[in-house]
Amino acid sequence: MLSFLKKWAPIIAAALVIWSVMTFANGDFLYRNGDLSLFIFGVDFLSESLNIPGGALSWLGSFFTQFLLIPWLGALLWVIMLFLAAAMTVRTFGIPSGIRLGYGIYAMRAQDYFFAPTIGYIIMLAIMNAVWKIRKNSHIRQLH
Repeated sequence: MLSFLKKWAPIIAAALVIWSVMTFANGDFLYRNGDLSLFIFGVDFLSESLNIPGGALSWLGSFFTQFLLIPWLGALLWVIMLFLAAAMTVRTFGIPSGIRLGYGIYAMRAQDYFFAPTIGYIIMLAIMNAVWKIRKNSHIRQLH
């Protein structure tokens, strides 16, 4: 139990601090982004979104952006996605735990789609991780 707390306590504390700042100091900003976003449940909106390049990502981004109307919930989802992206980056690229990753992922932003860059980054890492795992476990000889 003590080793669990040593490993996860700083991560949980950082997540709580980021969530608190986003919720209480930037709640109006989150609400405004959620209020200006458009998401319509229905096949027409989905098919219209999928007709453009990157439409699935913008559709997912606008779906999650509607949760910003409840600032604490939107901030919670965003913090979970950021920590998921950081964990997947470390796992995918095998980065040792002592190396700092920088703030590039936190600065990603797309106009009108608050969550789209982070979701796109997570999807990209999941695809890379899956391809590397398949290549590692594959018994097919690769041609060079």
